[in-house]
Amino acid sequence: MVRRTSRGARTLVVCTVSVRAVVPDSGFVYPRETIENVQYVNAVLQVHYENPKVISACVATSPDRRQVLLCRRALRPASGRWTLPAGYMELGESSREAAQREALEETNAVVQVGPLLAVYELMQAAQVQLVYRAVLTRDWTPADYRQNVETLEARLYGWDEIPWELLAFPTVAWALRYARSTLHVPDSTLVPEIRVKPGIADSLR
Repeated sequence: MVRRTSRGARTLVVCTVSVRAVVPDSGFVYPRETIENVQYVNAVLQVHYENPKVISACVATSPDRRQVLLCRRALRPASGRWTLPAGYMELGESSREAAQREALEETNAVVQVGPLLAVYELMQAAQVQLVYRAVLTRDWTPADYRQNVETLEARLYGWDEIPWELLAFPTVAWALRYARSTLHVPDSTLVPEIRVKPGIADSLR
């Protein structure tokens, strides 16, 4: 049964569907969730893709690279713990642009995004996390932070001051440790750290 309703210039079509996991045709290897659309007299099989989400983050340091910017999460999971500025990519933006936007949204810091620092594939969480090296483009202090729904506070930590026991997720610790170990490496020769975890369910968000 189909019901059509109009909202301004948009039309919303509501129909009865059944969803099942099948291998649609010879071009697919894995079963896909498919929607059998009974809107039409002859049923149409439509593939419903569930693909990994891409998260973009940055390890943003002061210009002298002696301090790193962290923010304390307001959202679950890991509310109240420290993390990197990070979030899901939006349509129409690059992963670098997403990292820059997340830093601005969560900490009110303007950063210059540099080379790719790390790639973390979390298969159970269905996430690919891209972490970039970044540098604050102006002097930033906690007074510059603006309250928002995602972060409780933000601050700069010296590398020896990082609250490792209060970090939100393992990936945050991985990225910070790798960033610290490669501080001496120029942007032009930085080789990203790559980790693949089939069974980990942690995420940056």
